[in-house]
Amino acid sequence: MIFGAPSAALCSAFLLASATAFAHAHDISVIARTGQAVAADEPGLTFAGSVGNTPWSHAVMNTSGDVAFTARVTLPNATTVPALFRRDRHGARMLARVGSAPAYLGGSSITQVFQPQMADDGSVWVRLVASNQTGYLVKYLPDGSVSASATTWSTSFGFQLHPRSDEAVYWHPNGTGHVIGADPGSMGPLFPSPPVFEGFPAQATQIGLASPHHLNASRGLASLASYTAGIAGFAVAAGTPERVWALIETTTNGPLPPEAGAAPRVNTLWAPWLNDHNRFVYRVDLTSSPWRSVIFFGDGPGASVLIHHGQAAPGFQTGATVSLPNDLGGTPILLPRVNNRGAFLIAGRVNGVQGVTGMVYWSGREGGLRPVLIAGVTEAVNAPGVRPSLQFAEADQASPGLAFNDLGQIAFTDARTANPVGAVFGYDPVRGLVVFARPQTDLTLEPGVVKRVARANLIGPHAGYRNLASGLSGRGRLCFALDFTDGTGAVVEAVLRCDADMNGDGFIDFFDLGDYVDAFDAGSPGADFDGDGFIDFFDADRYLEAYERGC
Repeated sequence: MIFGAPSAALCSAFLLASATAFAHAHDISVIARTGQAVAADEPGLTFAGSVGNTPWSHAVMNTSGDVAFTARVTLPNATTVPALFRRDRHGARMLARVGSAPAYLGGSSITQVFQPQMADDGSVWVRLVASNQTGYLVKYLPDGSVSASATTWSTSFGFQLHPRSDEAVYWHPNGTGHVIGADPGSMGPLFPSPPVFEGFPAQATQIGLASPHHLNASRGLASLASYTAGIAGFAVAAGTPERVWALIETTTNGPLPPEAGAAPRVNTLWAPWLNDHNRFVYRVDLTSSPWRSVIFFGDGPGASVLIHHGQAAPGFQTGATVSLPNDLGGTPILLPRVNNRGAFLIAGRVNGVQGVTGMVYWSGREGGLRPVLIAGVTEAVNAPGVRPSLQFAEADQASPGLAFNDLGQIAFTDARTANPVGAVFGYDPVRGLVVFARPQTDLTLEPGVVKRVARANLIGPHAGYRNLASGLSGRGRLCFALDFTDGTGAVVEAVLRCDADMNGDGFIDFFDLGDYVDAFDAGSPGADFDGDGFIDFFDADRYLEAYERGC
């Protein structure tokens, strides 16, 4: 929906800003690499090389381009230990390391540090395990100080941080259930009173939600649910902490549309995906149905079919049909997802098309899905002949995942061979497919510093696991980890396409301003810069901010 065209004053503001905004997207820059000094306030410490299971595996980026990552450091006595770092435009800062005994742990020392997540305000949340065999959830402020820490019930707990709201949620069974808040020291119950459950069988009681697989900025939630007492079953649920409805459940096998067959039965429910505007998408596997698998979407209590097994394949020749993979066990990165602009990302295969034998990814809104990645067919624009296999050897990756942001960009590590994990790819709707690093190829890190890549890792969120932590930012930057054949490693960043670079030429200049005004006037989805479903002056203001920031 459009609320008017840019005014003359807005166009004038664009022109005034254009004199100061000019940036060129670069390929690779180093955040940290083996042998480099850790930080000015940590004399004698350097980043270490590859020790154990991919020491550089956890690297996440917020919208501003700040990075939180774990890496091993070499101490003055030549031993190496894992540590947590935060890097912004002012440089890197070590926040915690194994073996240290910070005051907020009450005298215990850190034995494990992993799974950092980062908010858009620059704070870093992380899981720590201490020598007293206790788990801690800790929040670090941008200056490196500790806002608060909270003792958790388990050393292996998981948590989800929403980067926009700076609220985290995790399961704490000591009488409190799910707890949520913007500070570990003052987290309150996600469900302050029992919610109203709707859409479940009348005889179902003792309804319990799984640890919310997705919790959005307004505390909307989507998860799997179970129920017992008189009837036992499972459901895909969505709602708020006050009201939760079953979207589909197993005991009544529905609701399913008549087209699904005469007597379809729900076989497997998969974790749903939810965006910040309460739009959800989820997959259901069926028995006694020609559909076999179906992907639903919705914005409220009801749900509609987005795509199903056996239907005509969007974007392919007549006779080609969709085959939704039935081998999802252990590979949740093949589940559907939705971004904050309402666009979906769907994984599947295509039958009846010569030359297409592997995975296909479709993207777009309902009724407008189109293939954006085709295994063995889609070619990298910066490396002729390089095509992804779209195979994900998840068991071999320390940080598996495929990221999908509000710009419609996709970032993934492609397992071209079982071991090592393969290339780092990025797809952009404007720029196309780009390959950033490939095993057994040379990569220039800095002038005169050339390394041969052995392995790459990129964090990308997927349902049920690291839901929002991602190496791909909402502005088109990404960070990922590399191991090299000489035993060293690095954390690097790259630009896929900056959000203000409308034409994808790697520069932010007057041409991009003109393209944005054209997109705004035409009501193009690319002009919806705040992702609220409307195109208005708020979007123009957000674009101007992005333009002035540069890349």
